[in-house]
Amino acid sequence: MLLLQTLLLIFEKNPKNQTRLLHEIPESCWDLLIKWFFEYNSSNFYTNAFFEIIDLIFRCRDDKTAFSVLLKMGLLTKMLEAITMSKKVEPTEGIRCFTLTIKKICLSLASALKVAKIYALITMLIL
Repeated sequence: MLLLQTLLLIFEKNPKNQTRLLHEIPESCWDLLIKWFFEYNSSNFYTNAFFEIIDLIFRCRDDKTAFSVLLKMGLLTKMLEAITMSKKVEPTEGIRCFTLTIKKICLSLASALKVAKIYALITMLIL
């Protein structure tokens, strides 16, 4: 948790350098953050902090990091598996909160994609 909080604090204090800072996080760190997201899925503090950093990737339009985290490290696949598994068990408060966080990540991704498409369209129309 401390690692994730430290990263978020660094991003908060350096808003102009967020994309550069995202690129400096090694894949091994992302892999660990993703692993903990699923291992400690009942920790609302961790899942909310994890959402914040994933949302930051989308807001910065960092395609390289987004591709690496979502596809290469399998976050999308793991989220789909977690949602599928959650439907097979009795929903607890922890499972409901974890599922909600996954849905927030998906909505953030959808919003970023929409913004990127609109931005590309406007850019094409202007140029």
